[in-house]
Amino acid sequence: MRKCVFRISCPISPARVVEFYPAQNLREQLAAAQVPDKYGVYLIYGVQADQHRLVYIGKSGTLLANGEWRSQGLCKRLFAKQDGESRQAYFRTKLSTEGLSHLSIHWAVTVGPDSLVLPAKAEADLLQIYFDMYGKLPPWNRSI
Repeated sequence: MRKCVFRISCPISPARVVEFYPAQNLREQLAAAQVPDKYGVYLIYGVQADQHRLVYIGKSGTLLANGEWRSQGLCKRLFAKQDGESRQAYFRTKLSTEGLSHLSIHWAVTVGPDSLVLPAKAEADLLQIYFDMYGKLPPWNRSI
């Protein structure tokens, strides 16, 4: 059994998982895991030995006042740029500099037939849980 430094379950819908190792192609991993271009939330855990540490909480999808969606769905968001570089390059750098073996990316669709929760609310709720426990944001979340 793996020991988790911080694990929260997404109360929205069953969370699915994709693992990313430095030698892998992120786009291929997301496709193989069938990460959809639907709106939702994702939690990224850094894995070192048997320790899973929550490092980032994010969302995909922004609802406009007219009811239309702007921004990417989960798959595109997970593959988008972060800090000016591709997520694949960003993730590889983080894995190397933080001594992590891989990332475990948990995602859940929040807007669909089984759920109508705004991704921003789901993300805020998850960030609040983390803040309540630790008094700060996950290390890769710079602000909210």
